[in-house]
Amino acid sequence: MPIKYSSQFELLLFYSDAFSNPWFLNQKLILVDHKISKLQASHHEMQFQVETTVIEWQRYRIHVMKELKLSPNTVQEFCQLNRDDLVVSDYFVENCREHNDIERAIMYCRTGIQQAAQDDNSTVMYHCYDQLVSLYRDCGLVNEYRHALFEAITKCDALNSNWYIQLREQYSSADWSNVRRQISASIIPQTDFEWDSFQNVSVRPYVLALQRDVKEATTPESQLSIIKQLDYLQKYHGSTGLEVADWLWQDWYRHYPERKVLIDAFDEWIAQIIEKY
Repeated sequence: MPIKYSSQFELLLFYSDAFSNPWFLNQKLILVDHKISKLQASHHEMQFQVETTVIEWQRYRIHVMKELKLSPNTVQEFCQLNRDDLVVSDYFVENCREHNDIERAIMYCRTGIQQAAQDDNSTVMYHCYDQLVSLYRDCGLVNEYRHALFEAITKCDALNSNWYIQLREQYSSADWSNVRRQISASIIPQTDFEWDSFQNVSVRPYVLALQRDVKEATTPESQLSIIKQLDYLQKYHGSTGLEVADWLWQDWYRHYPERKVLIDAFDEWIAQIIEKY
C-alpha cells in the first residue's frame, strides 16, 4: 500500500515538477498502481468510464517510468499485464531497443501474438506482428524478417498490406512465384461474399460470369481479358464494384496461384493501393 498522503499533496506529487527525484517518482508509481487496482475492483455502472480512467492512469505510469529510465526487466510485468493497450506495448518494445535487449522485445511480441490468437484479438495480433517485423528488419535478420512477414500475411489475412509488398521485395521474380503459391496454400480461407439486393441487380450477373470465365483462363491472353473486365467492374460500378473486385482478387489468389499474368496484376494492384494510402 502507498503512504497515505492528503489529496492536496497527491495533486502536488503528480503535477508538480518539484517532485522529480527518483524517490518521489517511485512513490508516484505506487500511487498509480493503487488507483488502478481500486478502479479495476470497482463495480461502477458506467464501466466504460472506469476503463477509460484506467487507461489514462496507465499512460501516466508510462510517463513516470520514462522519467525513471527503468530497465525492460523492471517494467515487463506491467507491460505484459497491459499489452492490449498499444501505447504500453509500443513503450516496452522501444524501451527494449534503447537498452539493446532485442531478444526480450522479440519474445514479448511472440507471446503477444499467441495470446491475441487465443483471445481472437485481431488488433493486438496485427500490432504485435508489425512490431516483430520491424525488429527483425532493423536488426538485419533477413531469414527471420522474411518468415515474420510471411507469417503476418497468412495469420492476419493481410494480402492488401504493406507486409505483402515488403515480402515481394525480398525475392527475385523467379522465386516470388513459388512464395506466392506458399502464401495461397497457407492463407485463411475467404468467406462467401454477401450479396444485398442492389448488388444482385447491378453486379452479380457480371461477377458470376467472371467466376465462370476465370476457370478457363489458362493462357496469358485469356487472363489479360479477365483483368480488363475486372478493371471495368472497378471503374463503372462505384464502391460496390471496388468491394467486389477486392473480393474477387483475393478469391482468385487463393484458387489460381499458378495463373501468373492474373496474379502478377494482383501484385501491382496491391502496390498501387499501398502507394496511394
